[in-house]
Amino acid sequence: MQPELLWAFFIIFTIDSIAPGPAIAMVMSRGASAGLIRTLPFIAGLVIGDLFLFGMALLGLVALAKTYSGLFLIVKWIGIGYLLYLAYNAWSTGSSSTSIEPPNSHGLRSFTLALALPLGNPKAVGFYLALLPAFMNIEVLSIATALSFGLTIVVVWTSVLVFYTFLADRGRRMASGTKAIKWLNKFAAMSMLGAAGAVAFRS
Repeated sequence: MQPELLWAFFIIFTIDSIAPGPAIAMVMSRGASAGLIRTLPFIAGLVIGDLFLFGMALLGLVALAKTYSGLFLIVKWIGIGYLLYLAYNAWSTGSSSTSIEPPNSHGLRSFTLALALPLGNPKAVGFYLALLPAFMNIEVLSIATALSFGLTIVVVWTSVLVFYTFLADRGRRMASGTKAIKWLNKFAAMSMLGAAGAVAFRS
């Protein structure tokens, strides 16, 4: 493995990751409503789910995604339904609270939900399929190379998600007045609605 190719992948993947998308909107909404610490399990689920897609691409398992496209489609729409549910809760929440999720939606349940969301988009495997051949020789792929790229994905994606969640958490802590909290809830609702639309109409 050539180190310069790994660095090039790191730069390109970072640029792609920081672009706002459904995952960013979801963690920001959770950060605004529950704070950074309680959003960490959700972030872990997103990262591991994305890492699984990377593994599928690396092992050439795209055929598996095509074979079970119906299952992936069901998972995708379950995720969309949950996003719409959160958007409704956020919009209808009073100004005295920033919580848009039931208390038991954190921890393991939060992790499981986030883990399923990337798997509901098997076409994301295509991103890695298009990108990886430019940075590694698949025919002579070593375990060390695979682990290096996988670790890069984990570090970059985790850092980006934590950063955006931190910003949302800080915004929540600065919203001291009830009017500010009310508009923060409205913003969270619009973010979740936008995320649902992006997932639904993603090609």
